[in-house]
Amino acid sequence: IDGSLDSGMYYLEITNATTNCTITDSIYVGHYPSLDTVELGNDTTICRNTSIELNALGNATQPYIWSINGTETQRGSGDSLLFTPTLDTSRVLVQATDRFGCSVFDSVRVITLPKPTVSISSNIDPPRVCCGQSILLTTSTSASTPRYEWNTIIPGDTADTLAVTRSGRYEVIVYEGECFGSDTIDVTTDFK
Repeated sequence: IDGSLDSGMYYLEITNATTNCTITDSIYVGHYPSLDTVELGNDTTICRNTSIELNALGNATQPYIWSINGTETQRGSGDSLLFTPTLDTSRVLVQATDRFGCSVFDSVRVITLPKPTVSISSNIDPPRVCCGQSILLTTSTSASTPRYEWNTIIPGDTADTLAVTRSGRYEVIVYEGECFGSDTIDVTTDFK
C-alpha cells in the first residue's frame, strides 16, 4: 500500500449477476506513524567551483543513501556529504530508515552562481597621478547586483569608481551575493 489510503477497515463485496450470490471480505489497513525524520535544511546557493557540506539531521537510522539529480552516489555512508556541484542547479536527496523499516527522506536544491568577472580601468592610460591631481578608476563587472569594496583606508569606498591622488596598487573586490571576483591596478606617480 502506497500510503494513499486512510487507516481503517476496508470491505470488498462481489455479487455474481447470474446467481445473485454475494461474497464479502475485509481487511484492516494500518499505517505506522513515522516519528523519525531526516532533514537537510533549506535550499541553498553557493559559488561555482566551491563545495558544500550537507548534513542529514534527525533521528532516522543509518545507513543513509545519498542521491544527486536522481543518481545514487553513496550508500551506507554517514550523515554528511561533501558536495561539489557540476550543474547550475542540483537536487540532493538523502534517504534513511525509520524504526518501522519505512523510508524517510528529504531533499535540498543547490544552486551555483558564477564568480563575477571584474576589470579596473583608468581615465588616464597608463594610470599615473601628478602632483595634486587625481585620476578616476572605474570598475566593470559581470555582476548584476554588485557590491564593491576597495582596499583603501578610507571607509565607505564602496562605489564602482574611485578617485585616487596617490600612487600604489589598488584592488577592488566585487561581491554578487556570497560570490566575489577581484582585480588590481597599479598607479604610478608622474613627476612632470
